[in-house]
Amino acid sequence: MAHTNVMQANETFTPVKTFADRLTSAREAAGLNQVQLAEQAGVSPGSIGNYESGARKTARELLEIAKVLSVNPEWLKTGKGPRSTVVPALLAQPLSLASATLTSPVIDWGVIKMISLPKAFKVAAPDDSMSPRLKAGQLAEFEAGLEMRPGDGVLVRDAEGEPCIRRCRKVRGQWEAYAEDADNHLPFPIEPDQVLAVLVGVHARWG
Repeated sequence: MAHTNVMQANETFTPVKTFADRLTSAREAAGLNQVQLAEQAGVSPGSIGNYESGARKTARELLEIAKVLSVNPEWLKTGKGPRSTVVPALLAQPLSLASATLTSPVIDWGVIKMISLPKAFKVAAPDDSMSPRLKAGQLAEFEAGLEMRPGDGVLVRDAEGEPCIRRCRKVRGQWEAYAEDADNHLPFPIEPDQVLAVLVGVHARWG
């Protein structure tokens, strides 16, 4: 049976078979192509191509590549241990509302653009643009002031200044916000000052 990248309860992933598979999986999850990864990691695009094709079994620049992709270098090299030292927010295991510690305030979506946001807060997702990772009505926890990384969930203002929840990635050096529901929500370029906060958790009932 083929291996898949499925998160387990102990925050580890069932490893894919090879270094090439893991590198390709992590790169695609970060929303980068081979050239973009090479530029950010300071390696040649040809090297990334060789790693992903299996022509080279490991990378001398392992630490640099792992840092750009926000993954655990040991996982990238061997498939052992957690995929990331920090579980990506939008891939995080949902928490039961009964057990979640709701210490930060819950803010109504309708007033987000009219108030000064606190350092940490929660808000219910207003739609299914990020479904199935984050469905309408699920409580999303954000923290302001965090530096966004490719693949992060963010609360961001669109071109009209309206807040929305998206993921972020870099495309040819330009930050871009995109939805899981790509058919109905087009990606758009963003600047860091359009990002209001970074997603740090998702709270939902099981079932």
